[in-house]
Amino acid sequence: MTGSASSSFAAALRETRVACGLTLEELSEKSGVSDRSIGNMERGHTLAPRRRTVAALVDAMGLTTDQRRTLTQLAQASRSPVPASAPAAVSGAAIASGRLAPPPRRPPVFVGREDEVRSLAAVLRDDRDGPPAVTLYGPPGAGKTTLALHMAEQVRDAFPDGTLFADLGGTDENPPNPSSVLLALLSGMGVPDGELLREDTGARMRRYHDLTRQRRHLIVLDNASDEAQVRPLLPYAGRTGVLVTARHPLSGLETSRTALGPLHRSDSLALLTSLIGEQRTKDAASTEAVAGLCADLPLALRIAANWLITRESWGIDQLVARLRDEDRRIAALSAGDLALGPAFSLSYRRLTPEAAAALRALGTTAPYDVGSALLAATLGVPDDEAADLLDELVETGWLRTSQPGRYRIYDLLRLYARRRLLDEEGPEAETVLHERAHGWLLSQVRATGRCFEPGYGPDQDAPAHHPTASLENAADWLRAEAGHWWEAYRWAAATGRHQEVVDTAESLHWFSDNWMLWDHWTELFATAATAAHAQGDRRMEATHRNYHAWALTALEVDPESGLQQARTALAIAEDCGDIVQQAWAHFYCSWTLRHLGSEEAISAAAAATALFTEADEPNGLLSAYNTEVRCMLHFDKVEAAVPLIERTMRLISGPTADARIPEHIRGFAWKGGMEVQGNVAIRLRQWEKAERCVRESLKSSPSDVVPVRAAHGHNRLAYVLDQLGRHEEAAQERDRARVYDGHTTPDALLDHLEAAGHATGEDDRRSGDDGQSNDG
Repeated sequence: MTGSASSSFAAALRETRVACGLTLEELSEKSGVSDRSIGNMERGHTLAPRRRTVAALVDAMGLTTDQRRTLTQLAQASRSPVPASAPAAVSGAAIASGRLAPPPRRPPVFVGREDEVRSLAAVLRDDRDGPPAVTLYGPPGAGKTTLALHMAEQVRDAFPDGTLFADLGGTDENPPNPSSVLLALLSGMGVPDGELLREDTGARMRRYHDLTRQRRHLIVLDNASDEAQVRPLLPYAGRTGVLVTARHPLSGLETSRTALGPLHRSDSLALLTSLIGEQRTKDAASTEAVAGLCADLPLALRIAANWLITRESWGIDQLVARLRDEDRRIAALSAGDLALGPAFSLSYRRLTPEAAAALRALGTTAPYDVGSALLAATLGVPDDEAADLLDELVETGWLRTSQPGRYRIYDLLRLYARRRLLDEEGPEAETVLHERAHGWLLSQVRATGRCFEPGYGPDQDAPAHHPTASLENAADWLRAEAGHWWEAYRWAAATGRHQEVVDTAESLHWFSDNWMLWDHWTELFATAATAAHAQGDRRMEATHRNYHAWALTALEVDPESGLQQARTALAIAEDCGDIVQQAWAHFYCSWTLRHLGSEEAISAAAAATALFTEADEPNGLLSAYNTEVRCMLHFDKVEAAVPLIERTMRLISGPTADARIPEHIRGFAWKGGMEVQGNVAIRLRQWEKAERCVRESLKSSPSDVVPVRAAHGHNRLAYVLDQLGRHEEAAQERDRARVYDGHTTPDALLDHLEAAGHATGEDDRRSGDDGQSNDG
């Protein structure tokens, strides 16, 4: 090889590029050859340019036949001759960006993915409608390449001509273009280099499709960048299969698709055990914690396992302690050349600036599904723009759709996004995003929660899809966004925003009856009482202590603490002269005393009734009436309860009904009233009346409001039907009960119903509900 030959090729390449009007960067983009490599060739530093590299360059510059021949001959003259007939690849060789390379090494342990393996195998073995092709997509670290290599082994018998593996460099700054990948694949199929250099791209493409039609290869196109990179490489006909892996679904391709997410938790645990041994995973709780902190992503789990393998003195609990620090978790998940951070960064750099900003904002949110409205408020952009950004993040593999209009970011990706925010914009930016998001959430909660409150109700002028347009919309929004607004509520409390805390809790107390199974009502109302006390607002402190008494008694089944809160609320309300809160405090005292078995409950209920009457407060009066009835039943004063039931029903129905009671409260009270009448009829063994009342109570309230109570209702009806000798119908009602509450057994309820004098009170306590609102 002579220096003059090398210099001639270098000069010719530079002159040709300049004549074509291309910069180094532009030729790099067109050819898929890095600008550094082209620069080295033009300076004569590369003494033996590869044939496929030269072919990619001449293709990219669009040279005439004579120009192509001249440049190719100069390149040939600059290196030692290689026989044109030498094979470019052997069977099963892995191909990467036009260069022969070994395939990635399969991890020694493969666990789980049974559903995905079945789905992929079914597609790859099915060539009835043409060459099988499937796209396997998922977030970084999900194990797409590992699964692709596993599948190549699983379906090897269906592709006797071997597997070709091409790394498409989808996360590289300059991924190879289809022409260079085509060259590599043809070389892997045994086409001589000399023939490839004499052909233009069109001829090579025709040859490729002829070979894929005649043969039965499996082509693995790993780490695809986009549809344009893959589309020309999909066979037109024949039985050659293609398995594409990518971080996003490549929606423009006509392939089947299989999404790959985290492992099932049981498979995560099995993977950890297989990697580090049963002895070191004996601590089941710590092993489970590692799996959770790794978000069940295979790459993270393998890195965590390697930490323990290389640190023999560590226990798994030490690894848990290291991973619990959210600020350091991404950095901690690094072992040698295995690291999460760089894997995520490769994808992050390919985002548009707007999508990257949206991703960083999502890093500040709680680890729950998000909608476009929350992202719009966080970024300060229109909702439709936020929706477009969310779709872009789905397309680029950062998010997945959990349900229509809701998006989920994997926890490790969320932590990475937050780290990018802190590194690129600083802690001040996170504070700004939190204030926007939390402020918006709390204002939305207050507007939406008030839909359930007397004097407010749904917004008749709101668009049909808006949360405040109906009670159903309002309940759906409050439940869907609960994780986020609860974080915002705690943030407001921690940062001393006392008025926001009190106002938010106040807006939710009517809704709390509609979602009694939520876990945080006790903390919410206790926090609001503390905030009101900090402000010196005695009336609101009494109010929220009353709500706290409800939560302690109804939800925590702790009537002693509930009674203490109610008595404290009564003292505060008396001190500040608030008659309504005094009435509510007496009501909660009555309720808790009844649960404690004290007949003082009857006098407390009467005091509540008198004060609500004095204050002309119909909603409170309705609850006081109901609790008086229940006290009479609880303490075996059945005859005294009958006129009180009639008084209650007059308040909510008929021509004398109080129109100030909202429709949804009226419906709730009607259900409670019918339940009570059914209970009285059961006590009096009036089975036909009991059936009518219990059926009416089940019909008059949405069964999904309090599923446990619905279960009790159906079991109660089953008991009545048994007394009427209609045992087949009774069995059907018990089956309905099991739909609502798998923990409620007919035998247990039957025992309660048979217990003299306590048939209905006991099952009310078991459901944690007293048949009335925490505020009426």
